[in-house]
Amino acid sequence: MGGPSKKAGSLQTGRITESELVAQSREFLHLMREGLARGGTDASNPAYEPAKQMLGEISRSRALQGFSPSETATFIFSLKHHSSVRSTVTQASRRLRLRN
Repeated sequence: MGGPSKKAGSLQTGRITESELVAQSREFLHLMREGLARGGTDASNPAYEPAKQMLGEISRSRALQGFSPSETATFIFSLKHHSSVRSTVTQASRRLRLRN
């Protein structure tokens, strides 16, 4: 998956494995897709709660692993720029526009 977090340096520190990183990214993408499918593009919709909770869990686990707040933020914000996230949001937005 070679995602953005490698660029953010998290693998270089040895505090998280690539398989953990891939699993977290996949789970987050799944939760975002579910949120989009059920809640549209309104991030305040309760359908996004699982994704928001996961971001909180990632933040806590990264702190326990010794990541700095800026390293954690870099990973989380890098998800926004990941092509899978952009593609999912774009596709969902198009479907919603077609329905309305």
